[in-house]
Amino acid sequence: MSDEKIKILIADDHPIFRLGLRETIESEPMFEVVAEAENGEQALQLLQQAIAEIAILDINMPLLDGLSVVRHLKKAGSLVKLIILSFYKDERMLNLAFELGVCGYVLKEDAVEEIIDCIKTVAQNQNYISPSLRELFFKRTTGKSKFSKLNLLTSTEKLILYMISEYKTNKEIAEELSISIRTVENHRFRIAAKLKLKGKNALIKFATENKSKLLKSEKHKKENKKKN
Repeated sequence: MSDEKIKILIADDHPIFRLGLRETIESEPMFEVVAEAENGEQALQLLQQAIAEIAILDINMPLLDGLSVVRHLKKAGSLVKLIILSFYKDERMLNLAFELGVCGYVLKEDAVEEIIDCIKTVAQNQNYISPSLRELFFKRTTGKSKFSKLNLLTSTEKLILYMISEYKTNKEIAEELSISIRTVENHRFRIAAKLKLKGKNALIKFATENKSKLLKSEKHKKENKKKN
């Protein structure tokens, strides 16, 4: 593991909140806050200079809101990992954020307690959602809830789940993705754990039931690559 610090940008229009978040983040030796922004336009300008690896964006900011910053960065092909801070306990808002390409979604009221875990998770190319939100949405009935459990998965995990929905074996998946069978098995284990799936056939059942969503996700990803 590299000894280089992970460079982070904080964008929020409340100076006292930024200060508290900065102090919390820099209590972790491997993290360094390299810049702060008080509005969305300033955040976008700084991030376009590729000064940070991870950006923490308030969803409500003057001049340009957090999700608009995400849209601009993704359109430009930016590789910065994006975390949204939000007051909204809203499934549609959360789904939209992940569709746009964020890696983390943290309730602002829980930010100080959760931000370290969130950054560590995102730095390892995993998605993060505030535990209180995960529990809230998982408890709701599937018919009434608009929350997509697929938001918990990375793009690689979604691709593997789609291949599972096509009844491909671990060997076939490994060959297509140029990875080892053991790596495929590890992915399957993590997917099942994230989705809280238990039982021998639970993963294939979930994959086939959500095949259309997985296909849509793959098409959306390919279209974005073409645009960039």
